[in-house]
Amino acid sequence: AILEVFGELCRRVVTMNSNAEEKSSICDEIAEQLCSELQDEVHLLAKIIPYLGQIITSGVNNSPPDASNLRTSLQQNYVKSDDRRTRLLYAFRVFTRIMSSFFQPLIILLDDLQWADVSSLEIIELLVSDTQNKNPVMIIGCYRSNEVDKNHPLLSMQRNLMEKKEASDKLLQLTQIELDNLGENEVNRAIMALLSIDDATKTRELADICYKRTEGNPFFLVEFVKVLEEEGLLSFHLGLFRWKWDAAEIASKTASTQNVVDLLQVKMRKLSLEAQGFLQCAACLGSSFTSESLGMIWQHQNVFDFKSISAKKSTNELLAEMTGGHYLEMLEIGKFRWAHDKVQQAASSLTEEGSLASFRRNIGEIWYRELGEG
Repeated sequence: AILEVFGELCRRVVTMNSNAEEKSSICDEIAEQLCSELQDEVHLLAKIIPYLGQIITSGVNNSPPDASNLRTSLQQNYVKSDDRRTRLLYAFRVFTRIMSSFFQPLIILLDDLQWADVSSLEIIELLVSDTQNKNPVMIIGCYRSNEVDKNHPLLSMQRNLMEKKEASDKLLQLTQIELDNLGENEVNRAIMALLSIDDATKTRELADICYKRTEGNPFFLVEFVKVLEEEGLLSFHLGLFRWKWDAAEIASKTASTQNVVDLLQVKMRKLSLEAQGFLQCAACLGSSFTSESLGMIWQHQNVFDFKSISAKKSTNELLAEMTGGHYLEMLEIGKFRWAHDKVQQAASSLTEEGSLASFRRNIGEIWYRELGEG
């Protein structure tokens, strides 16, 4: 995640440079400082931060570096050379200092830190604890506490930062905010906002049902309301110019939806058989995957016990459809992740429980054959 953030920042700098009319561009200024401070280390960063190479060469290099190299580079640094690893971490710190001197305040938002690897967390800790950086920098990290146990490296990083905060004499500021699910009143206010209704009493009964079905999870709440509209249980009356629903009918027809996985599964089963099979394959590849790896599996769809699939869409077409349906999110070109872990769980549950083991074995055999041939 930290790589994508820096890459996006560099992309914006390159865009600003291409639109600049002045002879001396921001790329020139940033490149001059980076080269002066880092010297050879700047080329190490340029290999792993997208678009940084274009800044260094002031737009001569039109191809951004491959963003997929960061994790591999960091892991190799741990094994091959402690000195090179130290140089890389130092380069990240100097890079952040220089960028934050041009963009103030520099605010970095990192989501899903529960999935971050140790190398990324080390970089984050280094940047957060850099009290020598006098420029305003705010790093906001989000994670799901229910997926982080006491041995998770993220908690270790937090403990380290708290210790550094106590020793930094207030130079390092840390704030922890815990966000719970929405309460019943908050759900009602959200329903009021979604349906443009000012009277809380008019939406109370509907909000109570939504709260029971979603337990106040904002993501699930929005998905539940979408399903109600798709099922015709919630509709906009053009004559009355307002939303209409029957709370008793909604309660009855959604009674079997005990949790959000059931809800998402109902929604997925309305997709084409091809799309359902595609989601089942993707669910076996983990929380994130590349279009190349999924395409490698999907080209052997005939080995799976999918019911007659008539349409033949390409992997990219199906990925675009699943992204548009908010089942998947694109992290970067060619790399995707599930919009929520419950979405992945729902997709996995599309496979009948009795055949799940053989389904996964088929995917494993495809991986073995394809990688063996490579």
